[in-house]
Amino acid sequence: MEGCGLWGVADGVEVDEPEDPLSVAHRYNLRNQGWTDANINTWGVPSPTNADVMYMGKDATGEWSKETLRESFLGNSPAPKGRYILDFFNRGTDREAQSSVSLNTLDQETGMFSAAASNFGRALWARSESESLEADAKSPNASSMILYTQIIERDEQLGNCYTEADPSAEMISDQVDADGGFILIPELGKVIAMRALGNQV
Repeated sequence: MEGCGLWGVADGVEVDEPEDPLSVAHRYNLRNQGWTDANINTWGVPSPTNADVMYMGKDATGEWSKETLRESFLGNSPAPKGRYILDFFNRGTDREAQSSVSLNTLDQETGMFSAAASNFGRALWARSESESLEADAKSPNASSMILYTQIIERDEQLGNCYTEADPSAEMISDQVDADGGFILIPELGKVIAMRALGNQV
């Protein structure tokens, strides 16, 4: 079961706050927002913030510079995240494997799904009373989520609960109707069953 790394990790700074020195957690978040190590290093310290969108630093010729990015007012809204596609049950291990950043957090889900259904070419799963091991403040509350896949055209899409496009990409980042994802219901409670009813679940 895979989903986008839309949550990032807790790095201890506000969205528009730079870091000096740069922590491994903040470096991971920047990379998950589309930053390259080369541009992070070129920027120097204090670091870019979690609001800085790397490609906004390009000028009319396509050259990137810190000065060009600084001319753009990006406010204090978080930059798009989701460069990494993570194993939903083993987020911590997958973060390290994909990013080569050692965060030393397990961030693992225990248990299984309590209900499943399929409709309109998708599979849907719900978890109940899930427990996260070594989760941080940014970890999702899996007990409040219903995950759904992309529209399934091939067997390997059965666990793809993420968008086809990279949300942090410069050129193509939009969601499309066939994408997977999740529905967050804060007071969901225990899901006993899900049923397909016409064009609904």
